[in-house]
Amino acid sequence: MTRTCSVLALIVSCLFAAPALADAETVARECIEHIRDSSARSVEAIHTTTEHGIARLRRLHDEGASDRELIHAARESTMRVHTIADSSSAHIARTVRRCVRTLRELEASDALIAAVREAGQTAHDRINRAAQNGTRLIHRALRAALDD
Repeated sequence: MTRTCSVLALIVSCLFAAPALADAETVARECIEHIRDSSARSVEAIHTTTEHGIARLRRLHDEGASDRELIHAARESTMRVHTIADSSSAHIARTVRRCVRTLRELEASDALIAAVREAGQTAHDRINRAAQNGTRLIHRALRAALDD
């Protein structure tokens, strides 16, 4: 993920550093692609973290962990999910701001700027839904372990 982010950061920074060489449509397309890719990676990371959290709860339950230990493990897992979601949303918000600023410098149309903002909002919504779903699944696994 770091290598992908570094390569993408290089591409975006080149576009930002030399806006006269890039046209607005290219900048918007690259920004939207970056936002979508970031969102997909974030949602996948949330899903993986959720799965690991549920597996940990099941393992702890099978090993005879106390209710307190199970609750603590569930809390840690949900905090990880929300940390990923928060940092990912912040990254996307920064990307949108930089892209919009560059598009304005290029005197891009309002439609291109709106498309970048819409991609950012869609990404944020996807990440938020994934985090809510992950939290719900972790809580369901916790309830199952506590009820058993």
